[in-house]
This record gives sequence, structure tokens and C-alpha cells, in this order.
Amino acid sequence: MPTHVYIPSRNPPRWYDRLLVHPFDNAIGVLCILFGALMVAALASGGGYNPSSSMMRLPVYIGFIVSSCIALGGILSLVGLHWIGETVSRGWHIERFGWLFVTAGLAGYAIAVAWHFPSSTTSWMIPGVLAAAAMLRFVSLILIERNTRTTLAAVREETRGHA
Repeated sequence: MPTHVYIPSRNPPRWYDRLLVHPFDNAIGVLCILFGALMVAALASGGGYNPSSSMMRLPVYIGFIVSSCIALGGILSLVGLHWIGETVSRGWHIERFGWLFVTAGLAGYAIAVAWHFPSSTTSWMIPGVLAAAAMLRFVSLILIERNTRTTLAAVREETRGHA
């Protein structure tokens, strides 16, 4: 009886394949970059431009930290998601690290909005849900990597048994 063995091949997806497979991850990453950059620029300009009233009410250093986390997390998540290097797990690690920054930044933003505008439910609920989605992607990347390592170990064991 023939044994069917999974043999991984190096056939990386193109950038638009990743865009089509992960539309929400890409959208959240781009929005984080844009929002974080706008907030950093607004804070650096001294308040001449105000993309978020609640963030502008925070102490400047906390606003910079939260905004920088959001922007840096968006950049890292997209770099990791579109990783084209030979080591796929490195891309997963970069993306996972980015989603941690996104989670921290968006959770901080949600808390800031809820603190300053508690009756504006949708204004703090949206970044809160996006922070939860970023954490879910972080966890899913851990599970994807664990499953891949388990599959590869099983394939190695299977090929050793038939050699």
C-alpha cells in the first residue's frame, strides 16, 4: 500500500496572494501605520493638528508611546506578513512581535478614549475590538507555527521509517 507523505516545497506566495488571503490583517496594519504616524505628527507639532481628541488629552510622552506602538506594530506586522526570506518562521516571529505592539497600542488608545469620553461607546469599542483581533492573530501565529513544526517532525519521522 502506498504511503502518502507531505513534502513541503519552497513556493512562496506573491504579495497580492497574501493581500487576498489576509485582507483584514493587511487593512489593520495599514490603518495602524497611518493612525500612529498621524498621532506622532500631531503630538510633535504641539497640537496644531488633532486627529484624536482623547489622545491629545493624554500626557505627551504617553501619547508618543501609544502612537509609536501602534505605528511600529503596523509596520512589523506587515513586514512579517509579507516576509519573503528563506526562513518562514522568522516572518512569523516578526509579525507576531508586531501584533503585540498593535495590541498594546490599540488597547492603550481604547483606554484613553474610554477614560476621556466614556459615553462614546463606539469610539472606544472599535480600538478595543481591534486590539482583541490583534491578540487573536498573535495567538493564531503561535498555533500555526506549532502545527507546522509538529507536521514537519512527523514527516521527518515518516521518511526515516521508509528509508
